[in-house]
Amino acid sequence: RLSPQTQTHINEAGCIAANDLQQGAARTGKAPSAAYWNLCGAVFAYLYAGLAEQGIDVLGASQLVGYPTQFPSVTLLQWPSGAPNARYRVLQLLHESFGPGDRMVKAALQSPDVYAAAYLSAQGERRILLINKRAAPVELVVSNAKGAREQHVDVDSADSQPEAQILTSDTVHLGGFSVMVIRLTQANISR
Repeated sequence: RLSPQTQTHINEAGCIAANDLQQGAARTGKAPSAAYWNLCGAVFAYLYAGLAEQGIDVLGASQLVGYPTQFPSVTLLQWPSGAPNARYRVLQLLHESFGPGDRMVKAALQSPDVYAAAYLSAQGERRILLINKRAAPVELVVSNAKGAREQHVDVDSADSQPEAQILTSDTVHLGGFSVMVIRLTQANISR
């Protein structure tokens, strides 16, 4: 209120497994499961949307490379190979889908399993962020989604860059702990 040009940056956001607090040379460094990485990606997306709603300008992820004895459950890259994990892919999806000048608009979704946030980009494009809060898959209907472009990160797709697909109906399938961005076209909005 007193300094409207001041921006807020929250950093070091992420998940950490309880046993990562037992650091030491005796640790074997077994990597967490794919579902764990997707859960952490979904948590980050949920933080992103919730903090954006509160007016937070920047959210930084922790940490690029974690490895045995250095909090391996927090890493964005798999330490044995250097390949991105689902946490990285969700961060990538958010970075490529939302940015400065975007504003949140009201989203009407009545689901205890899925979080939804709607955005109007600086260029006027309408985008919807969907986050499955559960480990089980879920389907929901998104009005006028047929023909829209979607990208998602889930357990099956986390090892590759989120590829754009065209939705063939208004019914959207979200895998467990999936994060999805739907980009509505003018044709979707007009129908």
